[in-house]
Amino acid sequence: MNPLTIPAADAVQVTIAVAVAQIRVSESTDEVRLTITGQKDPDELTVEFTTDADGTVRLNVSERQRRAVSWRRRRGLVIELATPPGTSLTVDGAAADLRAEGALGSLRFTTAAGDARLGHVAGDVHVKGATGDVHVNTVGGELRVQLATGNVVA
Repeated sequence: MNPLTIPAADAVQVTIAVAVAQIRVSESTDEVRLTITGQKDPDELTVEFTTDADGTVRLNVSERQRRAVSWRRRRGLVIELATPPGTSLTVDGAAADLRAEGALGSLRFTTAAGDARLGHVAGDVHVKGATGDVHVNTVGGELRVQLATGNVVA
């Protein structure tokens, strides 16, 4: 997939729903940059974005058919995302690892197996999964973690 750049002067909301992925988030100033690599057919992915009347950018990345039953046999993606500070991020995956540097506005991360390493989150952080580790440098809102096994460092 070709890299995507979207001007973003105001709020940004990103939703990523893929079965298997490594997701890396860094900080940019006034745009959203998205690069997706990996051994997956680009036709299996949907990338959509809109800009609301109030300037909010909404970016959605998803697989056309996510099957939780076969996630172990699937080839994963590497999703690199650069967003302005204060971005709201939602990630839903079967096996997903998330690394976020910089300042997010809020985070909702759901995965069966995966780790989350976060810099600063100004708002709430909600993590739910069967197994994984969560490391957060600072949280400005509520930190809610539901894991069957794993470690939490905040």
